[in-house]
Amino acid sequence: MNDSFTEPVALLENVTFQYREVPESFPAIEQVSLEIPPGDFLGLIGPNGGGKTTLIKILMGLLKPQTGTVRVLGKPPHEVSRWIGYVPQHAQIDALVPATVLDVVVSGRIGLAPWGFSYNRKHLEAAEQAMEKVGVQAMRNQGIGQLSGGQRQRILIARALASEVKILFLDEPMAGVDIHMEKGILELVMPLSDVIQLTEICQQDGAENEYG
Repeated sequence: MNDSFTEPVALLENVTFQYREVPESFPAIEQVSLEIPPGDFLGLIGPNGGGKTTLIKILMGLLKPQTGTVRVLGKPPHEVSRWIGYVPQHAQIDALVPATVLDVVVSGRIGLAPWGFSYNRKHLEAAEQAMEKVGVQAMRNQGIGQLSGGQRQRILIARALASEVKILFLDEPMAGVDIHMEKGILELVMPLSDVIQLTEICQQDGAENEYG
């Protein structure tokens, strides 16, 4: 995908989605229109149940809306899934897994290799560059279980960057970290959108967050 992409990286027009298993419920999102330009940084804030996760899943191609149009990088999301990155909550990392920081970051390259994946110099170099971008290169040989919540979050961001994505979604990136680490994570990801043409979509639990 060309970094000179000038069209909206994400476009929703009159999108409505309702979970069919609860037919009597209200739509999770209704008549939503949204346009995200290249290099933008966007935060989604709102209460639990407000449709934030649903909207992210639609943009990632995991859910198909009943009505409306969704385009990511000019195409339906499932056609460009290779270029979409996702950073889960740090709590989803099992601290007991016997893996180093480098192991976790280079695992982001699995989708770029044929079956029978093995690490070659190109994959390791990409992982090193990603770790350098987020400032965790010095931790490369540390066990993932030795890191704080904020450090693990940086590792997950590095893993996504190593996969050379164009759009990066972060799921509640501030969950479980203190206010100082929260500010540090925001200071980390906001410049990335300008440097490598990423769209950041951050999901927050509530609008009261001062960095939302």
